Amino acid sequence: MEIKVLWLDDEFDSEALKSTFIRMEKHFRLIKCYTKDEFLDKIESEEWDAIVLDVLDTNGRDSGFQTAVRRILKGYKDEPWFVFSGQENVTKKESDIRAMLAEEDCQREYADILYIKSEHNEKLINDIKNAVSEKSAWQLKNKYSNVLSAFDDNIQGKEQLFDILLTLHGHKHLDHQTYYTQLRLILEWMFRDANKRGLLHDKCIDEKRKVNLTESSLFMAGKPTKYLDVYCDIPHFPQIIAANVKSILEITGGASHTAEPDEKELINLQAYWEQVNTPYLLYSLTFMLCDILIWYKEYANRNSDNTTNRSHWREIAQSDTQLTGKITNITQSGLAFLKPEGSKDSKENCGIQPKLLYNLLGLDTSKLLIVEYEVQKKKKRDSDEEEDIRVATRIIRKFE
Repeated sequence: MEIKVLWLDDEFDSEALKSTFIRMEKHFRLIKCYTKDEFLDKIESEEWDAIVLDVLDTNGRDSGFQTAVRRILKGYKDEPWFVFSGQENVTKKESDIRAMLAEEDCQREYADILYIKSEHNEKLINDIKNAVSEKSAWQLKNKYSNVLSAFDDNIQGKEQLFDILLTLHGHKHLDHQTYYTQLRLILEWMFRDANKRGLLHDKCIDEKRKVNLTESSLFMAGKPTKYLDVYCDIPHFPQIIAANVKSILEITGGASHTAEPDEKELINLQAYWEQVNTPYLLYSLTFMLCDILIWYKEYANRNSDNTTNRSHWREIAQSDTQLTGKITNITQSGLAFLKPEGSKDSKENCGIQPKLLYNLLGLDTSKLLIVEYEVQKKKKRDSDEEEDIRVATRIIRKFE
């Protein structure tokens, strides 16, 4: 994994030091800062592993070094930082800069007081590598590099996920109850990215740009959405990924103020924490999410054609003669009965004749079907009265 070094220096373009910086860039990715203002901005906004500071600019003036050191000591004292200078009035033994760096606040076991440009290049390279590799955060970034690389400008939440991983490995303490929602937000960013790529239907994100997480997970799994009347004619999620996404959403829904009503009825996390107040459930969901992110990044890269992805979007036609549901019973004669989704009245069930089922090889009654039906008259048992019954005339779609 590449070490990223935040480097304050105004001589990156100097011919005299060209070979020095070429050498450094063979070992590190340099985040270059030509001014102290650029440094103060990037120390907050960029991801970096170590800091290198020049002391004086080419005219012998303070390059922002003192300001940079104060900022490091205030907020980043435990991060590896180094001083690299070629100015003789700085590097000589009796210089004021050396005296300042020798003070207790600036002492660092992993580094020399300062390094001289060109003369100490190799030592600086080795000391940076050793200091960074000893840090637990760096070791974990290496361990979980395939997960962390799934994050980019479109999928956010890397810092929150990494906080959980640091805690899991004993390098940080956090209130585990507050982090369930963070897992949910990472999935939300993943679904937003899927929509941009055409993998997720536009209807799964409303006019206020809120992602319907439950409907999104159904659509990506190739299942009909409950309320949006859309589905994807190929499942993007493999079964295990679909099951893990569903599990995360169901469990984290109990910790979220933005969960859909159906999810909030499923899990009462507060009641669970009263009995088992440990972080292990959060850790297990985090590992599930790691697999999901690794799978998604690879799948999204392989299926990057937006037009092709959108071509798999389908509408569930609104019709008085169509039903979506599951088979609840198959008689000995082969007659099946489909129970419509959300129905609690058996009179709304729809009969499916054996001849229609012959084409459904390996029928799994846990899967949804969309059928077209007609209403027929049938005599009631032990009576001459007639009643209306639904009989399927065509199976429109079987969901895998």
